[in-house]
Amino acid sequence: MAYLIFDNLNGLVKIAANDSDKDNLNLDLSLYSVVSVSDSDFTKVKNNVVEPTYDGTSVSYSEDEIYSIDQQNLESIIDDYKKVIKAFLDVPSNEGKSNYSAIKSYYDYLNELDFSSLSYPIESSWESYCQDNSISYFNPLQIP
Repeated sequence: MAYLIFDNLNGLVKIAANDSDKDNLNLDLSLYSVVSVSDSDFTKVKNNVVEPTYDGTSVSYSEDEIYSIDQQNLESIIDDYKKVIKAFLDVPSNEGKSNYSAIKSYYDYLNELDFSSLSYPIESSWESYCQDNSISYFNPLQIP
């Protein structure tokens, strides 16, 4: 069972692939709407293929725009992702979280990424690109 976590304005704030990931989020979940979704819908959200909206009762999905990412845009996207991940890694108490090592590995991968070695434009989201190329990845919304 996967989860989407929405704030009181029904804006998406976090996503979790399973109960363990949900429980590891640095949130007081009683302050949020936690909605269980299918693994298929979760993967679409994780890969930025759809945009979820929540009306307080149910989740609906709209497809995101068609992607065409050039090197400069990708570098900017990755820089933003690295900031979110680094904030998580810099908190000593997070080292005990079950996904810490995997998140650290992804951060190391992003730091070592040779942007010039990729073919542009990338015609998908970064997350879809990672999935299609068997790269272990996290959507920033998954980072506790």
